[in-house]
Amino acid sequence: MPSAYARWPLGARQTDVARAPGMSLALLGRWQRQALEQAVPSNAERAEMEQLRAELKRVKMERDIVKKVVTIFAQTPQT
Repeated sequence: MPSAYARWPLGARQTDVARAPGMSLALLGRWQRQALEQAVPSNAERAEMEQLRAELKRVKMERDIVKKVVTIFAQTPQT
């Protein structure tokens, strides 16, 4: 009998996975639903990710501007 932590191939049937470690099909189904709920971001999380991406884009643009300014001011004046 495989251990409870055995890796199952993708597409393995729930009944086979539940039967091997001796757990109930209902328990495995509950774990599966909980994992799927946690894997899919909520609307609030999606909105936050969109906001963070926009902020990151703005900060990168500001950083690039500062780099260019530093380069300009670091150049020695040619006389």
